[in-house]
Amino acid sequence: YIDESWDEDIFVMSGYISTNERWVNFSREWTDTLKEDQAIKYFKFSEWIKRNGQFSRMHDWKRVAKIAKLNKIVGDYTILGISVALRKREFKKHFSDAKSLPGRFRSEHFCVAYSLMSQLNMKGEIFGIRGPFEFTFDEQPMESDKIKLNWDYFRFVMNYFGKLIVSEPKFADDKICVPLQSADMLAGRMFRALKMKYSQHTSPIWIPRYHLDFNTTKIFSFIITDEELYALKQKIRSSPDR
Repeated sequence: YIDESWDEDIFVMSGYISTNERWVNFSREWTDTLKEDQAIKYFKFSEWIKRNGQFSRMHDWKRVAKIAKLNKIVGDYTILGISVALRKREFKKHFSDAKSLPGRFRSEHFCVAYSLMSQLNMKGEIFGIRGPFEFTFDEQPMESDKIKLNWDYFRFVMNYFGKLIVSEPKFADDKICVPLQSADMLAGRMFRALKMKYSQHTSPIWIPRYHLDFNTTKIFSFIITDEELYALKQKIRSSPDR
């Protein structure tokens, strides 16, 4: 389950991997925790960090306790986290003026989604992940269609994924699909970490140590470099089937 976070500088996709059985148990416990003291209908990291929406009237200690309980559920039921990011200015340098390429290739959303699936397929075994994989992304109008329309090209022609990814990615609303809310939490945290890396104007996220360290799932994280973006553009241009 994969969600995204971005601004004018950074685009990141993150999420968690687990088995179908674990996701069922995860969803039950996550939903029960949402309903506990100071109940909320869904978890959205942007509301949590900004203290607005469902968290606008919640005392800070209850707000922190809520995310800590949710994070423990992530640690109990997920197997691996994955996060992929890029700098928007670097992406635009190579793709914004690439008029000879179809429009879908000029989308950060499209690029990061397929990079994430490709990396997991190639390196998952390092973390004991052998597939088969099924991906569910947060639904994004227009961007989701770009992924769907180009699935066959990436799945078969470029052979990025082999036999491990068994079906076309699915898309769902993260306010309804409970596992996507954990992906939203990770995407928000990874985005904030990258903002800290690239800017001195972003304040740290104050979360108690037990939230960050208790039973934490390992995160496989990487940033698509300027050189990799250039190589990707050349590879796409040289393919006769794009």
